[in-house]
Amino acid sequence: MTKAAVRPAILALALAMALGMLTPDAASATDQVAAVASTTKPVARIGGNPAVGSTLIALVRAVPVHAALSYRWNRDGVRIDGASGSRLTLAADDAGARITVTVTVVSRRTDTLRVTSAPTAAVDALFRVAPTPTIAGAAAVGSVLQATTAPWRPAATLAYQWDRDGAAIRGATASTYRLGTTDQGARIGLTVTATRAGTVTTTRSATATRAVRPAIVTSDPSLVSVLVNKRHPLSPLQYVPADLMRPNVRGGGYALSRGAATALEKLFAGAIAAKAGELSLVSAYRSYAYQSSVFEGYVRSRGRAYAERVSARPGYSEHQTGLAADVVACGANGCGTMSAFGATGQSAWVAANAWRYGFIVRYEAGQTAVTGYTPEPWHLRYIGLTLAREYHEGGFRSYEQFLGAPAAPSYR
Repeated sequence: MTKAAVRPAILALALAMALGMLTPDAASATDQVAAVASTTKPVARIGGNPAVGSTLIALVRAVPVHAALSYRWNRDGVRIDGASGSRLTLAADDAGARITVTVTVVSRRTDTLRVTSAPTAAVDALFRVAPTPTIAGAAAVGSVLQATTAPWRPAATLAYQWDRDGAAIRGATASTYRLGTTDQGARIGLTVTATRAGTVTTTRSATATRAVRPAIVTSDPSLVSVLVNKRHPLSPLQYVPADLMRPNVRGGGYALSRGAATALEKLFAGAIAAKAGELSLVSAYRSYAYQSSVFEGYVRSRGRAYAERVSARPGYSEHQTGLAADVVACGANGCGTMSAFGATGQSAWVAANAWRYGFIVRYEAGQTAVTGYTPEPWHLRYIGLTLAREYHEGGFRSYEQFLGAPAAPSYR
């Protein structure tokens, strides 16, 4: 007899004795309890969470002493083949169904009884596709991290929770998180929780970032991390790099900062090794005065509005940092133009592989509202191997977005 049945049976026994139905010298106390308990019909119910992957358990009350129990699990009233134990682990076939259990009670003191539980709620299904999220962005104070995830199937409502060294960050429940000084030195993690009616709530966690480093310095033009756009001029405006050198590449009559020059040599060699084709350098460092002549030339020939879409004002140009290079594709018949570069195999290779050498394509298609410039697939910007890898892994399409900096579509 189950524990749940003993107390009611004892109370019934006491009442029967008081009414003269049983006497203290009858058989035994256990037999008297069993005799009374046998008049109470067993009751079956199901414990556990009705969700695919969970285990249900059959619970039976008021079972006679020494009774034998057997089980039959049912899916929407139809027997489930092989499901004859006291427990049932729910499978994909059970999704959306209501589960019952029929318990057969066999006792030498009572007739064979069959009791069926009330049905469960409809069994929740699992997500068919539950992708692991990733964290995009620079692991540096001041930068913005972005949660990225492939589509869930079926579609789900996603909730986010960022953590610092495994401890949830209070209030950090958006798909983005801006790193602060308290995050320096910590590893930032992310958990995404997916919910959908009729589906098991599911969580997936991203691999934590590397230890958060101090803020990326974007104001020092001597650093590869410098940000130069229509809202962030060089300081000083007539800045000149101290380490200019000419890279040993085709069209190498132009200078770059030493680190960028060395990296460009490797990039050009990489394109040839990959059989992507040959490249030529057609522009690199430009002085303040030279950039002024370029910009004013566009103003005179095409008007100021056009000039500001395709060229930077002096003091606002990445070329002045010595970190920017314009390249074109070359073939058996010579080298092409910048305007034709985007349709070449070299351009496709550069877009896919520049990050491996510390470069990014600075002005991508679709980013004019952020950068302020029309697309320039030929314009490569050196930001160093570490930042370029993070940029690539995060799927960023503008340096502004990568840094979490405001868009710069126009001058202040």
